[in-house]
Amino acid sequence: MNLIIAHKTDLMRRVLHLVSHGYTYWIAGEIAPAKVDGFALKCNDRYHTHRTEMQRYRAKKKGEANTQLVMWQDQTAKNAPVHWWLLATKGSGLVHELEKLTMIRDSRPTLTGYELVMTNRKRRDKDKPDRKLKPGWTWRMTAETFEGWKERIKTAVRHNSDNQIRQALHSLGGVPGFRECRVQARLLVRMLKNDWKRTQKGEFPYPEPFITFCGRHQKAKTITTQEASQKARRKLRQATRLSPAESG
Repeated sequence: MNLIIAHKTDLMRRVLHLVSHGYTYWIAGEIAPAKVDGFALKCNDRYHTHRTEMQRYRAKKKGEANTQLVMWQDQTAKNAPVHWWLLATKGSGLVHELEKLTMIRDSRPTLTGYELVMTNRKRRDKDKPDRKLKPGWTWRMTAETFEGWKERIKTAVRHNSDNQIRQALHSLGGVPGFRECRVQARLLVRMLKNDWKRTQKGEFPYPEPFITFCGRHQKAKTITTQEASQKARRKLRQATRLSPAESG
């Protein structure tokens, strides 16, 4: 069964998990929902994206590449395309021969203003003092997105707009809860507070947003590619039937 993830954060979590477990070659794109079921079936036929854990283990032992197809569709947008990521491990196989795969260290995957990066981890209280911390993969805002946020904050404070400030704080509380995203969101909240205190009198009157943590083991909400394709085709047929009446 081919599944499309319904929520962006779940998609980001899935890609992060795969990259952290050796799927370091990738290619991405988008496709019309009406065509996604056939596309997913073709990927499985060519690259064995449906292998079981045991089959993947045996393939790895033989030096073969394993491949996974991850898909996401924005369920809140009308006629949204399906975004897809084809990720592969090192090894021999058709996926490396037929696809123009990119090494993840050479080109970072991006999604709606966020990028996947490897950064150093911050030592936590529960970590042993002599434990060497390895760098880890995480998502963060792109430089362009971060700069856009800084301008948004400056504008809201400069205009002393209660509505814009509240909206900014609410949005910062809703950023995907990955490690670097949380760091950036807290920094932007601090910048907003400091800018406000420099231009206004008194204490900052707005409550700080709660920036959520993105857990690892939540089950993603999904729909099947078959459902997505059938739904899209029904809409196309309905639009085709309505067209003559509308033109008349």
